Amino acid sequence: MFQNIQLYHLGIKRLCSIVFLLFVFTVSGQNYQQRIRHWQQQPESADKYFELGKLYDETGNYRRAIIHYQKALEYAPDTLPVMSKLTRVYEGYGQIAKAIAISEKILSKDSLNYLEKYHLARLYAKSRRKPEALKILHNLIKIDPGNAQYHYKTGLYETDMNRRLDAFLRAYRLDSMHRKNLYMLIANYKAIKFIDSAEFYVNKGLAIYPLDTKFLRQKVIADYRHKKYKDMLNHLKRLDSLHYEKLFVYKNTGLAHLMLGDLFQAEEYLHQALQEDYKDAFTYYYLGLLYKKQMDYKKARQYLLLAVKKKKPSLDKEFYELGMIAKRQGSIKQAISFFQQAFDNNPNNADALLQWAMMSEVYYKSPDMATKYYQRYLDLFQNKDAEKTKFAQQQLSRLKQKAFLMK
Repeated sequence: MFQNIQLYHLGIKRLCSIVFLLFVFTVSGQNYQQRIRHWQQQPESADKYFELGKLYDETGNYRRAIIHYQKALEYAPDTLPVMSKLTRVYEGYGQIAKAIAISEKILSKDSLNYLEKYHLARLYAKSRRKPEALKILHNLIKIDPGNAQYHYKTGLYETDMNRRLDAFLRAYRLDSMHRKNLYMLIANYKAIKFIDSAEFYVNKGLAIYPLDTKFLRQKVIADYRHKKYKDMLNHLKRLDSLHYEKLFVYKNTGLAHLMLGDLFQAEEYLHQALQEDYKDAFTYYYLGLLYKKQMDYKKARQYLLLAVKKKKPSLDKEFYELGMIAKRQGSIKQAISFFQQAFDNNPNNADALLQWAMMSEVYYKSPDMATKYYQRYLDLFQNKDAEKTKFAQQQLSRLKQKAFLMK
């Protein structure tokens, strides 16, 4: 009974709040209309059209705002506050060239207007005139080197990777909480394969913004890289609670369970991922690995072939796994074909080439084929893995001796 009374009072309070908000919006709307009528009734002047322009501007009616600002300039040409408003409305309306023309005119009359300089730099960047934008930003940095936003925008507009990173790092030193700058540091370090540096800023970002889905996504990827599969699951749960992209959550939750050996849970989540997007090649690939672990080679082959069909153009991992299944089933000729396709698809796949050499040694009566592939492995990957290099060298030496004796 007491709970029902509480719910009743809560309902009354909510109803009162809604009524109050409706009243405020109605009064505001009426006030807005009254203000328009008031200025429409005023004598012709720059102030009349400037105030009307502002009213339309505030409500997003850019077309009418432009008309009234232009009318204000007819009465008072080159009035800077009107021109400043007009250039921003043109920008909002998507007429960047007109916005630039007015912004340039403002600066020709007021060269010390640093706010307008920054605005013009942004307009230049929007119209793909980044060198001009950078020239303004470099000038602004000389005037105000402590403004992190200037350095951040410089990083966005730079084309040289080293200068980009330098700008983002300067912005970080000035403002370590700048969220978008942290995103860019992560993205650019990943682009140049400095993964540890990227992860450093992922951790910095998460410490400040623990519920930011972009940082959490990168943390999941880092967890997988470091084989921290339980941490990976915890971060995926947090992403799920934030209603993040279901495919990413289900697919990677399935992958984490797969790596932990919990095959039942892995299978469940991976099939949920397929329900979200039946075209996702990685989900088929992970299911192929799962069924391979279960030694259900028929299903493994089925899902890996589906992964090959869905994924383009990088297919070497799928072909490699198909080769390993064929090898275990004793289908040596088919295994050779799959390992060859894996290597052809990705010439950096050293394991595929080594398996190709090993299967050739088993399949072909002459040692020449295997000798060729072992030699190719050593030419390309001699410094990649000491143990595998030693194995390839021993096999090559033995096969050469065998070929000599056969002759």
